Amino acid sequence: MSPRNKPDPFEELVRQLASSSKAPAEEEKKLQEALTKGAGTQGVPVESKPQPARSKKGERVPPKPVLPEVLYGRGKTPVEVLSIFKAMHERDGRALATRLESDAFDLLIKEYPVTRTCSSCMAVSAGPTPSPPAADAPLVALIASGASDLMASAESEFFLAEMSVPCQLFGDMGVTGIHGLMSAADEIGKASLCIVFSGMDGALATMLGGVYSGPVIAVPTSSGYGTAFGGVSALLTMLNSTSPGITVVNIDNGLGAAAAALRILGGRGSAVS
Repeated sequence: MSPRNKPDPFEELVRQLASSSKAPAEEEKKLQEALTKGAGTQGVPVESKPQPARSKKGERVPPKPVLPEVLYGRGKTPVEVLSIFKAMHERDGRALATRLESDAFDLLIKEYPVTRTCSSCMAVSAGPTPSPPAADAPLVALIASGASDLMASAESEFFLAEMSVPCQLFGDMGVTGIHGLMSAADEIGKASLCIVFSGMDGALATMLGGVYSGPVIAVPTSSGYGTAFGGVSALLTMLNSTSPGITVVNIDNGLGAAAAALRILGGRGSAVS
C-alpha cells in the first residue's frame, strides 16, 4: 500500500468511536487520551502550543503598552479634560494629555501644581518625575525643517522625555538649506534613530533616508501654502519616498512618532523596559 493510501490512525479511531456502544463520557475520555498520548501504536502527535499569559485567577494578562494612555484634548471642554485627566491620575498614578485647548491647559496646571508642561504642543504630564536616561540609552535625533514644524517636534520630544529617552533637536534643516544637514551629519550619525518633521513638499525625509542608515520616522506637518493641503502633500511625498524603509505617521502626529520610536527601540534605556 502506498503511503498516500495508508489508513490515518486518527481517522480509524474516530470510526471506532462512532460505531461503539459505550457511554459518550467514556468515548470522550478515550478520544482525549488519544489526542494527548497518541492513538494506537502509530500515535497521533499533538503539538503543544504556547498559551497566552494568564494571571493567578486564570485571566489573560494584557500586554504592556509601549506608551501610557494619553488624553487627546482637542475638541474637549476644560471640565471634560479635567474629569478624564483626574480619573487617569487616580487609576495609574500618572496622567498625560496633549493638544489641549488653552483653557484646559491652564486648568490642569492650576489643579496639578506639580506638572511638566509643553506650551508648544499644549501637553501636560502629572505623576512621578521620569528617571534620568541610562548611560547607554539610545539617542533619538529630532530633525525639523523649520520653526513651522515646532509643534510636532516638541510633542515627540516631550513624550520621549517622559519615557526617559534622550533626544537632540536639529532645527532649520530644510532642503533649501541642505548644507545645514550635511554639516550636522556626524552628530546625527550618533543617533540610534531619527524622526524627521517636514511640511510643504516633505522632501527632507527622503534626503535623510539616503544618507542615514538607521531607522527613520517621518512626520508630515501641516505647514505650507494652499496646495500643501494642510500636510497632505508632504504625507504623499513621504509615502512615495524613493528611500525605502521609512516609517510614516499621520500629519502633525508627534505623539505617534514618539510611540513608533519606542517600539523600534524596544524600550532600551527607557521607562518602557
